Amino acid sequence: MLLDVISYDLKNVSERIDSGNRCSCFTKYGEIWKIKEGLIQPDKQRFYYASQYLSFGDYDNSCYIERSNVRVFKETFKDSKDWLEIKGDYGSISIYIDVTTENKEIIEIIEFFLDGQIQIDEDDCNLMEIELCDKEWNDGDEVIGIISKKYDFFDIEVTDKDKFRNWFENLSEQKNIYWKIQSGGIPYINYQKVLEDIDDIEKETSEFFKIEK
Repeated sequence: MLLDVISYDLKNVSERIDSGNRCSCFTKYGEIWKIKEGLIQPDKQRFYYASQYLSFGDYDNSCYIERSNVRVFKETFKDSKDWLEIKGDYGSISIYIDVTTENKEIIEIIEFFLDGQIQIDEDDCNLMEIELCDKEWNDGDEVIGIISKKYDFFDIEVTDKDKFRNWFENLSEQKNIYWKIQSGGIPYINYQKVLEDIDDIEKETSEFFKIEK
């Protein structure tokens, strides 16, 4: 069972109640949580294991990898009763795994984490990274604002969103400036640096911008 893998004595789990329904004990393997009565099962107290790689929030150290891992885990084990999804403040989501589970695939994932590997599915991680950047791009509002201010344009109408995005991504690649996913899953790129030293901005953007001066 999972408890054998994480090698932890449940007697050491604190009885301190956090938020009225759960308590935790940090270990080098992750966290052990005791779900207090009333939250999940009225007549039982069960122990669950939480890994940092199966948990994320808007204001923590999580990145796109943790978000992908949670998504893949939920889809892979959607029919299993050996885990819980707990939602908290600030967009946080954590997967709690019953320490008595005998599910070999779930146990293999935890062993995978303990062995220093952190991506459950590399393809999904790549997809998650793209999705987060797409969300932050937000139709290029930041880029439009910088160009308008820098070149004193009164208004910019985007006539082709795809060409606009491709132009910016190609420009950033030429300058070796790339998106970075920061803690909390927030993408960042130095827009100002990417948009430096453009010889003729109107010519550069004529295929996808309608500029009013």
